[in-house]
Amino acid sequence: MTSTARFPDVFRRARIAALALVLLAAAGLAGCSQEGKTVQNTLPVSGIAYDVTAYSETTVVDDKVPPVDTFRTTVTMDVRLKLETAYRNLCEARGGLELRQIGTSLVPVYLVTPLARYTADEECNVGAAGDTLQTITIHPLIKSWYSFEVPPVFARMQVAGESGPPIEFNIRQDLATPGADSTLYDILVEDATTGLPIEGALVAVQQYGTPNILGEGTTSAAGRFSFSVAYGILPGAPGDAYVVKVSYAGRITVLEVIDFPSLSRRREAIIVRV
Repeated sequence: MTSTARFPDVFRRARIAALALVLLAAAGLAGCSQEGKTVQNTLPVSGIAYDVTAYSETTVVDDKVPPVDTFRTTVTMDVRLKLETAYRNLCEARGGLELRQIGTSLVPVYLVTPLARYTADEECNVGAAGDTLQTITIHPLIKSWYSFEVPPVFARMQVAGESGPPIEFNIRQDLATPGADSTLYDILVEDATTGLPIEGALVAVQQYGTPNILGEGTTSAAGRFSFSVAYGILPGAPGDAYVVKVSYAGRITVLEVIDFPSLSRRREAIIVRV
């Protein structure tokens, strides 16, 4: 599993060490400043995108399982999650992701929490505001199923930001859209407070750095808007860096996916909170 995440046990040790220092300072140096105090903030998440960076599929005949000549498919894939987090100082701008696996081995649940940890007297602890795109890759995810079975859920993802319910979604094999001749942009718009899908939100996806609109429209009753863009390059090759602009009831959210763009002839799944 590769990621930009910092390991939870390191976080815990740092927190315990910092707490011990603070308690000692309070006991022996009453009235002194809080220099060196550890700050931990969960960062707001305005939107996410996820795609498959590696994919392989094999199908074989398994004559040991009735009926005769039953096909068994095995898929192995890596899933990359891209999160846009807001920061309120330059320490938070550095980002940081904590990854935990919960649930059962049959359908694992990956909980991703964007966290900023720093000391109060660091030079970066100065007022600023903006957005940071952070990424984490889950690999390898492997599942097998027979032709008479429904393709399984590989895993379930939860992204827990500062406020509102976690952003949740299932990882399925159709993320890779094998054999597709275009890139599918599949966008879900949710309410930032409730996490419920929003019908009638205005969505525009623009090629970054250009006036070119890749697709625009309004979300359905299920909160979705999808469109495809044709590419003449190999599946999995880098496509377009893009910007998603969502507006609803006077609220606007902008998600910029610049460093890790969509991939050619695969599915770019996007969830935006507004």
